[in-house]
Amino acid sequence: MRISIKQLVNILNSENINYREKGRYFDHYYSSRRKAFLDRLQDLGFSNRFTKSEIKQRCLINLIKNKITHENIFVFWDDYDNQAWLDNCEPMEVEGIGTVSNENYHDNFNRCSDCESLVHNDDLTYMDTGEDICDRCYRDHDCYYCDDCEAHIFGDSDSCECRSSRGLNSDQDSPTPLYLGVPEDANKATSETYGIETELEVRGDWSRLDVVNEIRSLMNKEIDRVMCVRDGSLCQETGFEMVSTNATFDYHKNHFWDDFYNSNLVEKLRGYKGRATAIHIHFTRRAFSEHQLRHLNAFYHNPNNKDFLVDVAGRESEDYARFIDTIDYENEIEDTGYKYRAINFNNYKTVEVRIFKSNIKKISFFRNLELVYSVNQFIKTVPVDRTEAMSYMDYFDYLLNNPNKDYVNLLVWLDDKEYFSHLKHILSFKDRYESFKSIVDDFRENNSELIEQEREE
Repeated sequence: MRISIKQLVNILNSENINYREKGRYFDHYYSSRRKAFLDRLQDLGFSNRFTKSEIKQRCLINLIKNKITHENIFVFWDDYDNQAWLDNCEPMEVEGIGTVSNENYHDNFNRCSDCESLVHNDDLTYMDTGEDICDRCYRDHDCYYCDDCEAHIFGDSDSCECRSSRGLNSDQDSPTPLYLGVPEDANKATSETYGIETELEVRGDWSRLDVVNEIRSLMNKEIDRVMCVRDGSLCQETGFEMVSTNATFDYHKNHFWDDFYNSNLVEKLRGYKGRATAIHIHFTRRAFSEHQLRHLNAFYHNPNNKDFLVDVAGRESEDYARFIDTIDYENEIEDTGYKYRAINFNNYKTVEVRIFKSNIKKISFFRNLELVYSVNQFIKTVPVDRTEAMSYMDYFDYLLNNPNKDYVNLLVWLDDKEYFSHLKHILSFKDRYESFKSIVDDFRENNSELIEQEREE
């Protein structure tokens, strides 16, 4: 039976036809029209026929909706499950989604017990107190998941007795600065040291508590080099942040992480595939002049550098590491008031580079550190009278003019991405390109097993 849109509207507005019967007529009409739209678009050869069909369907639903006069019949397009609806209840409007049927609204959304904002059920966490709170309130209240209690706990709650002796440290805690690798007679306050914050998730077959205790046992044998802390932005059952004390670049590369990478901890942890995991790298603020800090600020926010930085970082995050393309050399670097930027100057003693997606694989882990360190050394070469922002091409010139095995993990990545491949055809770059390739090829020849591990999930 085929009915016209006029007949359907008359049926829906009728007082003599019950709601169930109206639903049958509506479903029959809509499904037949949807099929007709798709068949017609296929005949016309549209590759994106489903998108074009949806547009037509939305227009049809709006046309029918505007002709409905019955006060208890509502025809609309449900933006949550992306389909047409006939209902005897008025739909709801949900911020960020649009029109949502009463059924989908009550099945999938709820209000945060703390701030009362409306959020999807997937973004609510059930607390040990019986409350459901949103991700933002979870972070604001320093909540955490206790492995022993198997419950989510408010940070200021006394309900969990495990907290003081087991599990994770508070995200307000940090390791004692140890200045590893700094000569005893050096001025520690101005020595260039680095601290690494690595956000991680424990893989499904392992207990977070067991893995965290293994990290502590392995890395803190004689002195406390790392601390495992809670992080409200991560999965609360499996996530945590491994925070290192400060050490020189050379000490990080050649000593600090030996025990970690000689163990099987990498098999128990997930960085790059984590839900919202990142790596933040801090370095000594007083090791750099104001001129150099201004150039670092301009370099990491230079819009011409963004594609390269996103590529090497493995992510772009508007929420936690925003690239602000209006920043240049003239911008303030004291108390910027906003930490969630590509490079953060809000800390008194350190500068923090926040761009990186977490990665616990050895080559990728050290590549991130090498990028930060090499950019710092490059910025130190900028003339004191230059105020124009440095570009990534200037940085590439620095790397080629100063080939260094200390940056080998970064150089291998640049070679894989073919950033320098065109130079082999330019005679004036021949010697520099060959020096670069010599470092890269030598590393590949002697580290084939390590390179293969990078490819494994």
